[in-house]
Amino acid sequence: MRKLQLNFGHFPDTAWVLTDYIIEIARAQGYRKITATFLKTNGAMRRMFEHKRFVIRSGEDGADAAELGL
Repeated sequence: MRKLQLNFGHFPDTAWVLTDYIIEIARAQGYRKITATFLKTNGAMRRMFEHKRFVIRSGEDGADAAELGL
């Protein structure tokens, strides 16, 4: 199974556009899952991933993970 790892940092507006683009590319290239990590304190990224129907998983060391099945 192919898996794509994302990490955007602190650019939520750019992240919305790039996430849509990456989802499109990943689907076209046959990826089955996208996994992104983001800081627990980054509410904008959490809201974006929730809006795009990623499943949020609580992580350790100050970061959470968001997964989207394709």
